[in-house]
Amino acid sequence: YLPRLAELQVIRVWTGFRPATPDGLPLIGRWPPVDGLWIAAGHEGLGITLALGTGRLLADSIAGRQPSLDPAPFAPARLES
Repeated sequence: YLPRLAELQVIRVWTGFRPATPDGLPLIGRWPPVDGLWIAAGHEGLGITLALGTGRLLADSIAGRQPSLDPAPFAPARLES
């Protein structure tokens, strides 16, 4: 995915939580309970590889532009019961 990373010399390792959603898709979009709050989280172990698409989707949505990717599968509201 990122061939240039093979050239990096690792000087330290860090581990932590890998936040994920029940359906495995990240949360990208407006957080309905809080007016004006947008979220991009829950990428599990794919944060680096999904960063560009996430940033573009979030920027387009906030700016009111039509996103090139369907935002519905990533909408935080999908997890509300």
